[in-house]
Amino acid sequence: MKKYGKIYIKHKKEALKMGKTLKERKDVDQSLTWDLSAIYKTEEHYNLAVKETEKIALEIETDYKGRLNCASVINECLDKMKKALQQAMQTLQFQLIRLIMKIKLGI
Repeated sequence: MKKYGKIYIKHKKEALKMGKTLKERKDVDQSLTWDLSAIYKTEEHYNLAVKETEKIALEIETDYKGRLNCASVINECLDKMKKALQQAMQTLQFQLIRLIMKIKLGI
């Protein structure tokens, strides 16, 4: 539940029905917002990370397709896959936090 003024409600729609307006992110006290710069400093950094993840995924396909026939090559591939998955998880977490902020805080 979220507190709007003196009223606790569950959803943004309820707030709007009650005549309450939700603030835009720029109008919300900074102490009440999440600092996403700890994940990516700017939107451009996020976009670069997404592109890098896509690049690694394509490299995995082109470099290892049909070549996974010995332990050393398999380990190389797994190392690249680990890097790609870690980066993909970080970008996903960033997007999920932004989505939650939009839904919960209306920003």
